[in-house]
Amino acid sequence: MVFVEHIITTSDLPGLFLLINYETAVMKILTSYTSYPANKDDWRGVFIYNFTYALGKIRKLVINSWGPPGVIPENISYVATSYEAKWLKKLLAAGGIAHLLRTSPIKSLLYYIPMLLFFLKKVYRRTEGVDLYHINWLQNAIPLGNTSRQPLVISVLGSDLKLVTNPLLRHLIKRVIKNRCCVLCPNGKWMIPILEDYFGEYAEIAYVPFGIGEEWFNIERAFTDKDHQWLVVLRMTQQKVGRLFDWGADVFTSPHHLTWLGPKQEDIETPAWLDYQGATNPGALREKWFPKASGIITLSEHDEGQPQVLLEAMAAGLPIIASNIPAHRNLIINYETGILINSKDELKAAIEYLAIGANNKRIALQARNWVKAEIGTWDDCAERYLQIYERLLPDEIS
Repeated sequence: MVFVEHIITTSDLPGLFLLINYETAVMKILTSYTSYPANKDDWRGVFIYNFTYALGKIRKLVINSWGPPGVIPENISYVATSYEAKWLKKLLAAGGIAHLLRTSPIKSLLYYIPMLLFFLKKVYRRTEGVDLYHINWLQNAIPLGNTSRQPLVISVLGSDLKLVTNPLLRHLIKRVIKNRCCVLCPNGKWMIPILEDYFGEYAEIAYVPFGIGEEWFNIERAFTDKDHQWLVVLRMTQQKVGRLFDWGADVFTSPHHLTWLGPKQEDIETPAWLDYQGATNPGALREKWFPKASGIITLSEHDEGQPQVLLEAMAAGLPIIASNIPAHRNLIINYETGILINSKDELKAAIEYLAIGANNKRIALQARNWVKAEIGTWDDCAERYLQIYERLLPDEIS
């Protein structure tokens, strides 16, 4: 791997791409994103790293990536300029666009969003020689405008659905997609009818779930009937907390203990019965937390797409207790691959049910089998996207 920080990159020389044997790599793709792990211990945007790495293994493709700096796979050309990389690092350190819109809407609208759109417009212009754009998050497509005609693939996440309730933003997105071949790829099935309603006239809507690293399937869990360690693995915001602090006081008492893993992004007072451990990383989840946990709790009311950490927990053989929102219903068959709840009494009943070893292991096994069959690995995800590229550019790949 190569660590990219403040360096001169290929994009400082417009039109220069990673030198690869074009006899095997016959399609040039630009991917853009605004979240990416800064190092191996960083939790932010890990799914973008995994997706980019898997896509880069396909010999038919030349991948040029633009986004915050970090550990870039050797087979990927990083095309942000040194100045853009510094600014993107600053954006990510501030919490990212979605967080800034919640906490500093005026500064976001006057500074962060205009600057991001400006930089995206620059990179799209200087990489006009690519065959196809693959953009993560709908808003990052807006600077493409309607002048170029390259096919466009957009990975749509849950936060995008709140964005498209704004008529002006919908208009700007339609302006980009209506005169080109475009596929919108939500990572959750529940988003399909919403996207079809807004954009179905102009773009194909194709569900493409993100993958799961094979290492998650190899975790061995030691369940105990005596002491139960439950986990929340989320950024801490009021929407992510949901009703947990209201409902949990009488539920998480000995022998049930609840630990929250994730950065606190809003000023929220945590109850005394909650063990708040702060930010974590995938390695710590695999090696320390998941093997000894009884299950995962999420009562989030946030605009989730298809929560990656829940997929990883299911692959690891951890049962999930979740709020009954569309993103969770997309994953959980109630009392088969997890448990959906609507009240404090249902939370308590779910905890008591999963405290019984036979019940816990049954749901854990069914969750692991479901996610292996329905979601698969990151290589499976890359293959799903490759099939879309091939349909959009049939003459480019043989």
